[in-house]
Amino acid sequence: LALPSVDLMAASEVKTVFVAQEGNPRGDVVSAEEVQQYLLDLEGWLERAAAPLFAIVNAIPGADDALVASTEAAIGTPIREELKALLQHRNGGFPLYDFVGLSCNDIGTTVTKHKGDAKWDASAVPFAANVDSCLLVMSRTGEICEWDAESGQGKPLAASLGLYLEEFGRKALTKKLEYLDGEGGARGSIIECA
Repeated sequence: LALPSVDLMAASEVKTVFVAQEGNPRGDVVSAEEVQQYLLDLEGWLERAAAPLFAIVNAIPGADDALVASTEAAIGTPIREELKALLQHRNGGFPLYDFVGLSCNDIGTTVTKHKGDAKWDASAVPFAANVDSCLLVMSRTGEICEWDAESGQGKPLAASLGLYLEEFGRKALTKKLEYLDGEGGARGSIIECA
């Protein structure tokens, strides 16, 4: 990666200073392959930091193409490549902070449950839920938002699932996340550290 440089003149000597670029040079486009790598990185972190949760997640198989296609048909909305990559890696159960990924069947059931709700966007694809019945949804533009029956769809948390996973993984790898065991056999959750 070539970075722009600036030549500074000082006492007749030339010094070159490299200027760091802000943001990611690839922009907001995250490929399915990058999503797969983020998921592997996150599972590596889970294995080290949250072994009980990793054991659960590691036992969940991925969805095949036919199951993803039948889910798309059932919900009447195409599933974006990033979400397909997540479902094909783990068909539900993947931890996303205090949310847990939905399986293809759970996505269909959730859409059916909320179709008549005035606050439901028929083009949204739910892909994770938490114990408070809040959902993570992918909007028709690919943005990741929280949704609940009382408030509807909230402000975007990320421009895409890939960027959401990238940020989640960055926090995990820089030790800004912590796993909290669930009580009484309940599944634990992942929280941000101060």
